[in-house]
Amino acid sequence: RKGQKMKKRTLFLLIALLLLSACGKQTMLETRPEKVNQTAAAIINFELPTGFGTDFATSVDGYSIVAYSHKNQSGHLYLIQSQNDADFDLLEQEMNKYVAGSGNVQDHRIIVETLPVHIDDQSAEVVISEDNNGDGQRYRQALVAFEGKGGPALLVFSTLTNDWDTNTLNALLESLNKEDK
Repeated sequence: RKGQKMKKRTLFLLIALLLLSACGKQTMLETRPEKVNQTAAAIINFELPTGFGTDFATSVDGYSIVAYSHKNQSGHLYLIQSQNDADFDLLEQEMNKYVAGSGNVQDHRIIVETLPVHIDDQSAEVVISEDNNGDGQRYRQALVAFEGKGGPALLVFSTLTNDWDTNTLNALLESLNKEDK
């Protein structure tokens, strides 16, 4: 199924960015808000949820990642995109070791629900899950894979479970579009 293949590819993309950093690839983190927003706009247009601000952006070897965080509560928003479709087959072999549920990895995540959404003219699925963070606090996360302006992309939105607001997530998803204004 195309949607599942896209999800798998975008997960590999996230892991690839981490590996590029770990393998000594020079990555420059951009923290100036205008540059972070410019990188995000190259992936997809959207309305940033109230209370969120820029963290950083980086681009390396055809990969881009943008991070936002909530200023007063827990909460993170990540946009990730690849322009390098050819990388995914190589990554798949290596990354299968790190995908939750494979090998000796313990997966404590609970899938809360999977919802169909439309991003521009694309059908996609949002997977909402819960798990504990590194501090043992319960958090909820939404993942949606889609075709961004420059290639396969992934949106990751997470907050502590107590701070979760479905209306905020829905407004964010409804605002995603590729039209430049």
